[in-house]
Amino acid sequence: MEIIIKATDAVEYLEIISPRTGLNYIEDFIGNTGALVNGEFTWDEEREAYLADQKVFDWWQEMVTIFQALEYRLHDLREEHGEEAVWNVTQTIDDPELPYFAGALNAALDAKFGEEAGS
Repeated sequence: MEIIIKATDAVEYLEIISPRTGLNYIEDFIGNTGALVNGEFTWDEEREAYLADQKVFDWWQEMVTIFQALEYRLHDLREEHGEEAVWNVTQTIDDPELPYFAGALNAALDAKFGEEAGS
């Protein structure tokens, strides 16, 4: 996803890749939080890119880094322990806030499969 930083016109990119499919699902990842419609990002039709403040981009870049690592961990755990066992752990997390979800899920995965298992 191409992002232009409002203050500098710098062009940045965000992507999150599914290790299972190889597809980049960044727009769904960000869009599912409402950030593409709540003002964090605005679509610039002329430049065919999203615009964001540097602070917003930096925050999302950090989230993408955290969740990309989580995606790879989940993928490895699914291969090692099976889809259902991993899915069952993911269903125990009830904190929908993005910054806390990854930490809670990693802790639950550690408890079930051992610390840093699959990473």
